Amino acid sequence: MGVPVPLALENGSIGCHGELIDLLSSVRTVELPFAVPKQLFRVTEAQIVKDVLHALQGSPGETILWDKAKLQFYFKLGTHVSHLSPSSLLVMLRPFLSAATSSRRVQKFVSKASMSLSHKFPTLEAFAKAVSLRLEHIRRAVLEKETEAVQEPSSVTLLNLSESLSWVSSAFKFLDHVVNNAVPNNFFTYDAANLSTHILTFLFDALNKFSLLKDGEEEAYRTLLLLFVVSLWPHVQLLDTWLQEGSLSDPFGELFFYANASASIQDTAFWQTGYLVRYTDQTGEERQSLSCASFLQPIAMPILSAGKSLQLLRHFQKEGVAKASTVQLIQAPETSLFENFCLSLKKLLVQDNLPPTELSSLTKIAAGTEGHISSTIILPSLDDHGLRNAVFSNDKGHVDRTSYLHGSGCGSILHRQMLVDEKELKLVFATLAEISSEEESTECGAAISMLEWLQRVDFPVTPSSTVIVQECLISLITKQVNAIGAQLLEKLMGEWRLMEELSLLRSLYLMGSGDLLQQFSFVLFNKLDRGEPWDDFYELNTMLQESVRSSADAAMYSTLDSLVVKMESRGTAERSPVHRVQFTGRSPVFGIDTLQDLRFEYKVAWPLELIIDSDAIKRYNQVMCFLLKVKRAKQALDKACRWTWKGDSDSHKPQLLLQMKLMHFVNTLHHYVMDQVLYSSWLELCEGMSSARSLDEVISCHDMYLISIQRQCFVAPDKLWTLISSRVKSILGLALEFYAVQRGVVGSAGTAPRSQLEIDNVAKQFDECIAFLLRVLSFKLNVGHFPHLTELITRINYNNYYLSESGQLLTPIPDLQPHRLKKNLFSK
Repeated sequence: MGVPVPLALENGSIGCHGELIDLLSSVRTVELPFAVPKQLFRVTEAQIVKDVLHALQGSPGETILWDKAKLQFYFKLGTHVSHLSPSSLLVMLRPFLSAATSSRRVQKFVSKASMSLSHKFPTLEAFAKAVSLRLEHIRRAVLEKETEAVQEPSSVTLLNLSESLSWVSSAFKFLDHVVNNAVPNNFFTYDAANLSTHILTFLFDALNKFSLLKDGEEEAYRTLLLLFVVSLWPHVQLLDTWLQEGSLSDPFGELFFYANASASIQDTAFWQTGYLVRYTDQTGEERQSLSCASFLQPIAMPILSAGKSLQLLRHFQKEGVAKASTVQLIQAPETSLFENFCLSLKKLLVQDNLPPTELSSLTKIAAGTEGHISSTIILPSLDDHGLRNAVFSNDKGHVDRTSYLHGSGCGSILHRQMLVDEKELKLVFATLAEISSEEESTECGAAISMLEWLQRVDFPVTPSSTVIVQECLISLITKQVNAIGAQLLEKLMGEWRLMEELSLLRSLYLMGSGDLLQQFSFVLFNKLDRGEPWDDFYELNTMLQESVRSSADAAMYSTLDSLVVKMESRGTAERSPVHRVQFTGRSPVFGIDTLQDLRFEYKVAWPLELIIDSDAIKRYNQVMCFLLKVKRAKQALDKACRWTWKGDSDSHKPQLLLQMKLMHFVNTLHHYVMDQVLYSSWLELCEGMSSARSLDEVISCHDMYLISIQRQCFVAPDKLWTLISSRVKSILGLALEFYAVQRGVVGSAGTAPRSQLEIDNVAKQFDECIAFLLRVLSFKLNVGHFPHLTELITRINYNNYYLSESGQLLTPIPDLQPHRLKKNLFSK
């Protein structure tokens, strides 16, 4: 049975053939939902072109829709054109759909980054702004094509779009790729420093890869370059403030360092703890890298040092510490660091082949003077007396009283016009000020100008990001860092008198002034020899003050108020035991360890205490204690030597031999450390200070100086020096024991019963210590790391007395076990 089909339309006429087919099809397929007439999905190519252009600009159309679940554009199923097969149509549309999807995703990122959370990430905000402007620039070409399609629909076809907008499709896809890799999806979980590091490092590395262009990659290089330049702006702005003003204005924490509020600039630890360094999160890795873009890491510490140096200089000037300052602070340049970066980049990209118009646009970016009216322009006065007489004189030849200022006479018209102009100018300047303030708070005018320039200019060369950063940014930063460092060093070596202070420390702690501690040590050693109490605080300081006053070094008089000698207060368990050597009928002699707790406290004035801090004074004291031990052993042996030569030398040959061995070792050690510490190390310090370019290098140079003298005096905390120090200290202690034996012999008016046994015991211990010490000192690995040990070995082993040239002991010791010695020597 058939279904009746109405053939007449509402107006009574019969429809055309197509309408009849549609009507019949719709009635016959009521029970078949998928049998939709194809005529309903037939569109023109012009409509598809229109939808393609809309999709490339991020908007869906009638035939190209947006899938919210899959986040992609798709072509409406069943839609076709009369002159293209479905497969051919899809092949032509597939690149556009992919490019449109990328365009929409990039637009979504820009919207996401522009949310309220993004203000916490200035670099992300700048990156998103650059992406947005780049997206608009690419879409501008699509918009121009759309305008052409509206004006001449037949001239714009899908094939025409494929040819003319191929670069647009590639640009959208590449921009989407960059956004996906430069910014993590969960960027809101990052802190500002790590996110900034991630974005800038990725752009830097990617730009390096595209610097050697292939065909069709010009737009990729352009995209990466402008994204990198604009994203770099917030970071460079922070560095500019730090390097030009010495102030840290980083509320969101994007820089690789941050201020420590608990450390004041006048604290001794300001230089080490005033600003702390941020590190990236590297779970499971032994080392952590700076939370800083890879291209800034080599100069990160100089940047930090320069800002702190500038703070010191400004604080010194502000507080008026120096009444007569000979150094003027560096004047801030007229242009910012980023503006200079942009100018240098333009010159690098065009190789100085800019036309005059482009050169003029560089007055605007570098100097930032566009739109500014100078308020200091003074025009010469105009002598218009004759002109006024000719114009305004009346019949009688008199000139009417005209006041342009008050508006009287002929000046009334001009006065009214001036008031109108003034009102208009106030509105104009207020608007300009508001716009300028808004631009300054949201974006950098130089950055936007640079971005627009990068999008329109053709690059004769495409330098890598490494070259760009080095030539246009690092060089500028390095120049400023060096200028600040040179200025601070001029202060250090001039007004602050660093080398004079170090010379005073050398004289005090390192026996640099021959007679400075002569009286102090003479009285102190005599008390120790007699076993008398010697650690009274008042008496020690009285002895020291008298010794300083009686010295010939007038420069040391200034240290009297800052110098105090005391015994270090430590716990009972940590305090060195007081060893005494005592013989019958004689007062005990204090052992060599007695001097271990003696300390000189010296207060270094600010800001030199940033270099010579409490730890440095502690290390100076360690060296001073060692030198006092050597000096005491030498003095004791000198006394023993005088007693020996007064007696019967033929009956005391073993004592003479031991005495000569001890004298040779102690004198050799004394000359060695005094030569090395007083002269060689000091000359190295002076040379290092003269070549230093920053306070950090000065501190490092002084620290290396302290390490050097600690090693040469065997008081360094390393295992090797502890091993050597124990044997050296033992030999110095044996010198005191030998002195005590000799004093006992002299006091008993003859040979004491136990004197020979004591001499033999001292001789045996000396041979054991010297053999062990020479083996350690002559070990090739140690000599290779510390060449100065070779000189000490040569001096001690004079004429190969103890060791042969092959390293064999020439005086075997029965109780010495070489295999155990070797095991202990090389064990870790």
